[in-house]
Parts: sequence; structure tokens; C-alpha cells
Amino acid sequence: MEILCIETPIAAYIERRPGILRKWFLDYIDQFSSPETFVKENVNLKIKHMAGRICENILLLVRAKKTGEDGCRFAKAVAQFHDLGRIEHLKNTGRLRTLNLKTTLYLE
Repeated sequence: MEILCIETPIAAYIERRPGILRKWFLDYIDQFSSPETFVKENVNLKIKHMAGRICENILLLVRAKKTGEDGCRFAKAVAQFHDLGRIEHLKNTGRLRTLNLKTTLYLE
């Protein structure tokens, strides 16, 4: 699998501001703040999930494939935004959507 670096004005802008995607993510999530304990706990859980396990694991995979720094940046962006819709769903419905799928990842 090859991860491509897309050369666009937006990519160049992001390249010059490495924390901009994380800031956007946190600002977006902040829109869904709620006094409800259940919502607060689950939004915090999603932030930890994204910032911790997902980012760490995707970087391990990308580095194992030796895709370089462009691949790492792209992978981190994907990790951050992979389930943003769940946060809005949680706020609107009071439920956290999850998939109960068992998946296996094969590395070449």
C-alpha cells in the first residue's frame, strides 16, 4: 500500500502549521460540549481514543511500511478524523454508535 502526498495549496498550508488539524479537531469537538455527564464522558473517551490508541497504532503501521514523514502526517490526519460523525451523533441522540465487527489487519 502506498500513501501519497497530495501537493495542493491546502497541503502546503497544513505542512507549515503542523498543529492546525489537531486544533480544528478540538475546536470542532468543543461545539458539542454538554452539561450531561454521559455526553462529557463519552466525548472525552473519543478524544482519548483518537489521540491515544488510534494515532499511536496508525503511526506504528505507517512506520512499519516505511512511508516516510508524508505518510505519517497523512495517517495522523486520517486517525484524527476517522469518526467525527460519532461525536455529533452522541450529542444529538445521547447514544454512542459503535460497530461490533471483528477485524483482522494483515501486514505485507
